[in-house]
Amino acid sequence: MSQKREMPENIRKMFEQRKLASNNALNTQNSDTIQQHQESEETSTITVDENSGQNPVEPVELDNSLETSNNESNTNINAINNEQREKKSKLPKESKKKGEKEKPQKEKKQLSKKSKIIIIVASVVFALAVAIVLIVTLCIPKTEKMKAPTLKVYSLSNEVMIYVDENDNADYYEFYIQKTGGSAQIIRNSSNNFIYIKEMLNNKDDASSLGEYTIWARYGSKNEKAVSDISNKEKVTYTKQLDKINDATLNLETNELTFSRVNNAISYRIYYGAGENEFITQVNPTSSSIDVITVNLANKLKAGNYNLMIQAIASTGENSYYTNSELSKSIEFIYKTKLEPIKTATFKKSTSNIKITLDKNKTNTSKFKIIINFSTASSPLTVEKEFDSIADSQVLDLSQILSKYSKTASEIASISVIAVGSGYIEDSTAISATIND
Repeated sequence: MSQKREMPENIRKMFEQRKLASNNALNTQNSDTIQQHQESEETSTITVDENSGQNPVEPVELDNSLETSNNESNTNINAINNEQREKKSKLPKESKKKGEKEKPQKEKKQLSKKSKIIIIVASVVFALAVAIVLIVTLCIPKTEKMKAPTLKVYSLSNEVMIYVDENDNADYYEFYIQKTGGSAQIIRNSSNNFIYIKEMLNNKDDASSLGEYTIWARYGSKNEKAVSDISNKEKVTYTKQLDKINDATLNLETNELTFSRVNNAISYRIYYGAGENEFITQVNPTSSSIDVITVNLANKLKAGNYNLMIQAIASTGENSYYTNSELSKSIEFIYKTKLEPIKTATFKKSTSNIKITLDKNKTNTSKFKIIINFSTASSPLTVEKEFDSIADSQVLDLSQILSKYSKTASEIASISVIAVGSGYIEDSTAISATIND
């Protein structure tokens, strides 16, 4: 059998030096791998056939083969190192310090289907609970005190009204009234935001209830915390209106107006129009014990058609709490006046002229009626004459009139003159003329 001989020592050392020189730049982390590779190379042997008779390998030829083998070995080692670097780059970076032992990672347990359902149901229930709390919080109004009302007082023709603004949150309205020097009274009104002072005094209108009062109000609620503060306070005067006259009558022949006396009235006004100053007269009875008031309307009006109304007048004194009555029912009244007669009338036969004198303010007309009576049995002659204007003296020539009817001045027995009115103005009474030759 042929025997194998180990590699000579000098060749092995040369091989190791070249190998170490080529791997000097490798990373220290790969030292274990290189060392293992070196050990495998050291144990390798070169087999020499003793019987072959050949001489040992020449140094030059061995050097070339070793160099080729070394290059191939370096190529393999570089490939192994590159492969290890790629594997390390794919591994997650470790944040642990050097020398620290790696802790084993706990495996994550997946939740069961039942646990997931329980978590979902619990979340839904919690969300519903939060929603219900929010809804209840928003829907239930907070109990807040209502703002105090503003009190207003309106004086009507025969009443005083107390008013506050309407409040939807108020269950009722409270009104307070206090007479000067007295105690306050409370009136609770559950429906209306206004009240009349007469209602606050239980509809009393006697003398004892009249006077000065202080009034205020507030909004009421079943919840005491919501009741408002009191409003502003106002001073009011509670008065009573005098009774209305309902029994007035008028005598058209005598022009007398009569009606019953009204308690606490100091006078009476007879109106002929709607205006405040359109009254005929104001009557002041001399005694309050008179039961029937009589007013003579003659010569108190101009001629015309009127609607008369009567009003009882109250005192305007400081301690008087009565007011004037309403106007009575209208009474239709046609008032006619009569012209005053002329002053004088004089007829002169020689000239057939008649002269008339008058007061043009009292006999306010330019139209006259002259009635001529003759001494013969012939009928009276009535002549109407209208002058151009009203004057204190007027002269009328009767000659042409007498000639027209074939009469002479000597046949005239008497002459009378009447002032002629119109409309609601009646004719005056007749005045006889003086006849002169």
